[in-house]
Amino acid sequence: MLAKDSSKLWSWVEEAPDNRQEVTEDILSAAGRVVAVLVAHNGEAWLPRTLAHLERLEVHPGMLIGVDADSSDESRLMLETTGIFDLVVDGNQNLGFGENIKFGLSAAGIDEKLARAEFDWVWLLHDDLAVGRTSLTHLVAEAIGDERPDVLIPKLLMPRRRNHPDKIASLGESIAADGTRAPVVEPGELDQGQLEPVSVLGGCSAGMMISLKAWQKLDGFSPDLPLFRDGVEFGMRANRAKMKVLTCPDASMRHINATRNGLRNTKLTNDPKAFDIALGMMVAAGHSQNVSKASKKLTSIARLNWLGHLFSKSADSRNALKAAITKFNTEKPSVQRISEAAEKSGDFANIDKALFPARFWEMRQALDLLAGKVADKTAARSLRPEPEARGGLRTLASPGMITAAFLLVITIIASRFLLSFGKLTAPLLLQSPDSLGVAWRNWTHSVPGLFGANPPWLGLMAFGSTLTFGQPEWFATVLVLGGCLIAGACGYFFLRHLTKSRWQAAVLASLWGLALPLSGATGAGSLDAIAAAILLPLIANVCRVWLVNDKAGPQMWRRPAHFALLSTILISFVPLTWLVLALVAFLIGKRTKNWKAALIAALGPIVVLLPWLPRLFSDPGRLLTGSEPSAVWSSSAPNPLGLLAGRGEFASAPIAINVLVIAVFWVLALVAVYRLRSRLVLYLAGSAVAFLAVAILLSRLVVTVNYVPARPISFVWLFCYLGVLLMLAALGTDPIDIRMSRAELLHKPNFWLAAAAVFGVLLGSFWWAIAGSGPNLNRGNQQVPSYVQDTLRSERHTRALLVEADGSVAKYWLVDENGPTWGSGEKPAIGSRAANNQLSDLAKQIAQGMPSDDVYEQLTGLAISHIWVRGVSEEAIQEFSSSASLTPIDVDDNTTVFSMPSNVSRMMFKDGKVLLSEPKDSQWSAKAVGTRLTASDAGDWRQAWELSEKKNVEISASPSLFSMATQILGLLALGILGAPAAKEEKLPRRATETAKQSARRRAE
Repeated sequence: MLAKDSSKLWSWVEEAPDNRQEVTEDILSAAGRVVAVLVAHNGEAWLPRTLAHLERLEVHPGMLIGVDADSSDESRLMLETTGIFDLVVDGNQNLGFGENIKFGLSAAGIDEKLARAEFDWVWLLHDDLAVGRTSLTHLVAEAIGDERPDVLIPKLLMPRRRNHPDKIASLGESIAADGTRAPVVEPGELDQGQLEPVSVLGGCSAGMMISLKAWQKLDGFSPDLPLFRDGVEFGMRANRAKMKVLTCPDASMRHINATRNGLRNTKLTNDPKAFDIALGMMVAAGHSQNVSKASKKLTSIARLNWLGHLFSKSADSRNALKAAITKFNTEKPSVQRISEAAEKSGDFANIDKALFPARFWEMRQALDLLAGKVADKTAARSLRPEPEARGGLRTLASPGMITAAFLLVITIIASRFLLSFGKLTAPLLLQSPDSLGVAWRNWTHSVPGLFGANPPWLGLMAFGSTLTFGQPEWFATVLVLGGCLIAGACGYFFLRHLTKSRWQAAVLASLWGLALPLSGATGAGSLDAIAAAILLPLIANVCRVWLVNDKAGPQMWRRPAHFALLSTILISFVPLTWLVLALVAFLIGKRTKNWKAALIAALGPIVVLLPWLPRLFSDPGRLLTGSEPSAVWSSSAPNPLGLLAGRGEFASAPIAINVLVIAVFWVLALVAVYRLRSRLVLYLAGSAVAFLAVAILLSRLVVTVNYVPARPISFVWLFCYLGVLLMLAALGTDPIDIRMSRAELLHKPNFWLAAAAVFGVLLGSFWWAIAGSGPNLNRGNQQVPSYVQDTLRSERHTRALLVEADGSVAKYWLVDENGPTWGSGEKPAIGSRAANNQLSDLAKQIAQGMPSDDVYEQLTGLAISHIWVRGVSEEAIQEFSSSASLTPIDVDDNTTVFSMPSNVSRMMFKDGKVLLSEPKDSQWSAKAVGTRLTASDAGDWRQAWELSEKKNVEISASPSLFSMATQILGLLALGILGAPAAKEEKLPRRATETAKQSARRRAE
């Protein structure tokens, strides 16, 4: 029984669609009372089609009038010779469609005929409108039906495309508050006969049928709207007059929309897009409650839209909006006449609010359009075949996916001891902030007492922490432990374009990813090296595309902007890389002969990093180092031969492993030099040697950063050197044919080169999986005892001084409730030279056991509540404790902690002043009981405010808004320049070609 019912439900599938309207006597009689008026102007390319379709109508109107609006082509001759018109009259090309309709009706004496009840309806026809055979039949049937509408709007179809279904162009329309056209049916929707007649605000005038009584009562179309928006404005007046405006979806017509698409030569406008926008604004303003106020609002919205099109690099839309604003502001008398006619027709409240677009319609439309473009692009990419993929699992079995899976498994195995709780720390990786707010504060609030903003890479770390659900530690874990996987994926993305085989690119990309743990970068927690390993392949790929695809127009800025955006990130870690990246940009500019693009690529990062530059130039040692330079005091320089073998600072792999794996890089690169011997290959080989020399030279230097000695870390330059070797390997090796016999393969040099590369991958991954990331990377607890941490986090907000004796050098760090954390190595202990001199002297006094007489006052002024000491002799500790009257507490055999009295605090009251143990800076502000305090001079480096009596004081620091805005706007500007330019839609070729062109195409 169920099956039988189901078959009945689906029986319609086998039935042929039939939306034909039976031609009754009533319909024939009513059609005879329809006067049709066709207005033609320079339409010889499409007019023959229009006339042919009119001749094939199932029922014909009682009178057909042709109006030629001063055509300069053969349009007038076509109207006269076709033989279907009862009357052909002259119109005026300087007037609009509605006025020419009035010419035709007047010439036919319609007023007298209406009085004698000879005609009831006027049917408006464009010369580019191909009516369907039953169009008039359905219109008349709807006109004499139960609804008795005053205005009927047909269904307009898009020009036909070969082997494509019909798509709807328009079926009634509304208007948004800003004058935007709001279609009732989404343009491009498939025509499946699924629509029913509905009430609408108005519609396109093409094919519109209006009762002659309504036409006369409303005095036809507005003469101030010659084109485009005349139909919807007439519909608005009809609705205000409580007339019924209805769609007729069964009446199908195909509309080229020649004028709006710029296919018609007309004197009314030379910019149809701008004209349409301006007319829409005029309609919106004319039908508003307050014309003056609405006009200002519309102008403001249009200017904002102009800004949006500027960002989207849509030159046509931007120019059209500019011209539309100009025309709208010069048509105020016309807007006033439209408003007067609207008020005369009826009250605005008579219009059903449901006929207007919903609130925020414009925003939803923009988002839908953007989502649709992204979806279309994604779908198009998914349809691209994988060159070496076979079978149904081609995506999963692709070289890229296999490489990612391999590196993921190796990463998990190698990190097995680090997948636990606690904060990830390493020599070059300070612990992550306790919260997302602290991560953002490390970037937004500059260091008191110092010029310039904080390093931009702190903002990137905060942004990444936001993406990992607000957990900075999660982001640090993904970045450090997953750096091998991410770098390998980026390497594959670039190398697949250089190699002839995706498998070859996969092996080389695996080598690139494994270079992080092999060089010691992963074990050291080097954010610089991880950033370089991820960004260098992406920058190289941008250069490749820039060289081979140097487009003109708005698209020409995309690759330089991508280059500048990626360069900005790398430079924020290692500023010296700007010299290399700027040189690359200018070399590409010279090759492409596009110096403007080269300037954007080279100087774009400088503009974004502008707020940080004062800090760099005030502390020039930071120009040579990487991130967190003062986190690790200067240590021994790496061995130059170790750098040659790919070993950086803190490398833990056996030297033999590095030699064997990096030997693969060198062998493949030398083969490329021997085989190719091109100028490009020689340049690349020379740059590899240069990068290695820079790494060796910088690692021998010791510079002063943040008042302490620091040694530039070589990792970034080491990866530049390895990256160039890998590029040479990709260029110089050829894929092997696995269909060869074993004997043939053994005699092929490419086989042994591939085997060497695979051997390097297996050896490096085997060592990393067994040994892990080394002893330097761990999840350890704080070395500072818990009771010290509790004091630092108390309301006193004190500091702790950490001193470690290393031979004759006393290394020191100053930590507080938030540190040491990201960015602590980018700033001095305190942003004052005098305060840092005090800290340096205190560290020496503690290490030598010779405190000064005012040590207690110095510690109090610095808000130091605890001193953590390691590596200092027992004699020195006893001497310091006895002289400074401090009691030592042994933490372990080599560590001692001194505690200050409980009255130490970051904020103190003294001599009618509030003293803050922070350097003087304009960002500080203080309030007592809601009253802002006046800044005062503390007599030293500290910030002070005047306060006559002790009260509760609230102290806050304002963020660096200018620095934040400059960097964010700079990144947005580069992102906008790098975004694809908006494309204008084009009509099908067959919709715009003339009859002669169509015949020629069919003959060919």
